[in-house]
Amino acid sequence: MLMDLKKFVRGAWQPTPVVVRTEDFCKEQQNTHSYVYEVWSQYVFPEDLQCFEKGAIYRHKPFVLKAELNALVPMEGRYKIVFIFRAFDENNTLTSKVICVEVPGDIIKV
Repeated sequence: MLMDLKKFVRGAWQPTPVVVRTEDFCKEQQNTHSYVYEVWSQYVFPEDLQCFEKGAIYRHKPFVLKAELNALVPMEGRYKIVFIFRAFDENNTLTSKVICVEVPGDIIKV
C-alpha cells in the first residue's frame, strides 16, 4: 500500500512530502500495533478482517477518523489522501490488480 498526501493549490493537486508505504498490508491490518490497524482495521468486524481479494467484503462499525499532528510548517487548506493498493502473487510478482482510493478533506489549525 502506498499513501500519498496531496494539496490543492491554484486549481491542481500538488504532491507533498508526506508519503507512507507498507510492504505487506495484509499483515499490517491485523497487527494491533500498526497504524493501519489503528486508523482502519480496528473498526472492521473481526470475521471480515481478511486480505483483499475478489469478492472480499468489509463491514465496519461506525467510526470517525480524526487525525491530529504537530506540523513544523503551516498546513491549512484542501488536501486529499491517495491510497494505492497493488497485489502480488505467491512468487512476489506484481499482478495487474490495482485499487486506488482518494479521500478529500480540509486541514484546519486548532
